Amino acid sequence: MKDRLSNMELLRIVAMFLVLLLHCNYSVIGPVSQSDVISDSMGAFTRILTEQLCLCCVNIFVLISGWFGIKFTFKGVCSLLFQVLALVVVVCVALIPFSPNIPYKDLFKVFYIGSYYWFIPSYLILFVFSSVLNAFVENTDRALIKRVLLGFFVLEFALGWLFDWEHFGLGYSGISFMGLYLMARFLNKFKDELFITTKCKSWYLGVYLLCSIIPATITFYAIRYMNYGFNQLSYASPFVIGASVSMLLLFSKFEFESKFVNWIAASAFSMYLIQLHPMIWPIWTSSMNDLYKFIGGGKYIIFSMLVCVAFGVTCVLIDQIRIKMWNIIKIKI
Repeated sequence: MKDRLSNMELLRIVAMFLVLLLHCNYSVIGPVSQSDVISDSMGAFTRILTEQLCLCCVNIFVLISGWFGIKFTFKGVCSLLFQVLALVVVVCVALIPFSPNIPYKDLFKVFYIGSYYWFIPSYLILFVFSSVLNAFVENTDRALIKRVLLGFFVLEFALGWLFDWEHFGLGYSGISFMGLYLMARFLNKFKDELFITTKCKSWYLGVYLLCSIIPATITFYAIRYMNYGFNQLSYASPFVIGASVSMLLLFSKFEFESKFVNWIAASAFSMYLIQLHPMIWPIWTSSMNDLYKFIGGGKYIIFSMLVCVAFGVTCVLIDQIRIKMWNIIKIKI
């Protein structure tokens, strides 16, 4: 097993924490309304800003894949699909005794991976085309790649963000993933020529914060005075992509090794799979809604962070079952 760079593995953990937190906010209790802004301005802005700070999470996962490059193999596809299906089964076996009234016909839908996990089909599309993207970057000069990236993201900003064309799907698509992957491959290959390595960490952190605060502020005032939420919930937003790239480059500048960080990061994806499991998600949404009704506003976000940490630790422990199963199976593949 190849050594993992702990700085990027830490970014993977941070990104998954942002995924969990994202699923505590708009996904569960709905977007901020005009009445929320008027009655509790600070709480409403906290929720809007939290949503914006977290939206880079999915893009970061794709960018990490692009930074290192995907090697398309049969074992790699099997590993991804096994991770999904094994955790589905493990959670089902653990919870079915406590859920006697569960509609089993709905439970079987989870084995069609697109039903609950939109990320998986999109990532599989990227996985299949990764070899082509790798070859393009390795055999093309910097100027041409820059033109391709510029053209791609102009189209994505227009069709995927402003007009929500179905093939870009607000960034929820394999096409969007391929653009992000290509960008990360480009940044890694030409990082010295692009002066990425010379900029200080605070510069990248500042860009990330600006790319989050600016759209959050616009959204807040648009809701308050026009009752219009602005197209904030889009992975194709230039603000979200800017924040994602800034986080990638920020963590690329750290250098350290930690077996503990790498151990947790190996189970980061399991947190997403377990949270959106068809038997877990209804419990999650109901519980978080009750928590929001009890404390509301900005305090809800703070408590949600604590819940996400506890949930993440639990998922890491559960995932050890899947890891042991895969270590046995992969020897025979």
